[in-house]
Amino acid sequence: MKKQNLKRSAIEPEERYFKVVIIYAGFLLLGFSLMQFGGEDGRKYGPIVLLLSIGSLIRRMTRAMWAARDRRQAAAEEAKREIIKLERRERDREERDRLNLEKGHQKRNTIKTRQTLADKRQIQHLEAQAESTRQLERSELIRKEAERLKSTRLEQLIPFVKEALELPGDEWNEEQDSIQWKAVLSRDLTQKRELILVLSPRKQADIHEIEEMEALRRDENCDRGKLISVGGFSPRAVRQGSRLPITLIDAHLLADYILTPGRESADSPVNKELAG
Repeated sequence: MKKQNLKRSAIEPEERYFKVVIIYAGFLLLGFSLMQFGGEDGRKYGPIVLLLSIGSLIRRMTRAMWAARDRRQAAAEEAKREIIKLERRERDREERDRLNLEKGHQKRNTIKTRQTLADKRQIQHLEAQAESTRQLERSELIRKEAERLKSTRLEQLIPFVKEALELPGDEWNEEQDSIQWKAVLSRDLTQKRELILVLSPRKQADIHEIEEMEALRRDENCDRGKLISVGGFSPRAVRQGSRLPITLIDAHLLADYILTPGRESADSPVNKELAG
């Protein structure tokens, strides 16, 4: 409907000015006719009619040209507006396509990130399960080894102690009686002396053993000591030993030493402290 109105508005002025031209052409003919055939009055009024017709015709033609120019300008502006609208719609479409593409990339990246995190959590879960299984298996091995150590006699326990603690170059100065085994361990790697005291597996260490251990350590001029009691320690012995430079080793800790080759090394915390 709008296009039809635009066409009609463009055609109607042309028809109107065509009619005007015909009318003024008729006045021109009338002026010429009066001048040629109107006699004295015709020659008098004919030029006036002719001039008026020419002036009016020129004015109408000028207005027609101005109107045509205005219509062309309006048409050009309308075409320019249409081009701008088309360009704007094209830019809007391209922007929507870009945003949709970015959203698609973000969605894929989000899915990929979530999948990566899920895989990482799954791996961590499996690793945690494996580590838990290893710890349980090791705990069971330590428990069985500790039970075996508790069932030994003192003379059978000494080789296990040496195996767990000995390093290349160690020198043992040892003594043994029916209830305990004492050794002064000299180490080339740390240039320190350490007292090792092993109690009978059937005996639980109490505060008296701690005090005796500390007295022996001072008498032997040792830097630190290890008191090994697979029969365990009383609470008072644990409290007293924690205040002294003595490491308390029960059956489970000794089993851990035995099952961990190289644990007693020059890089262990105790030996680092001795070396310092």
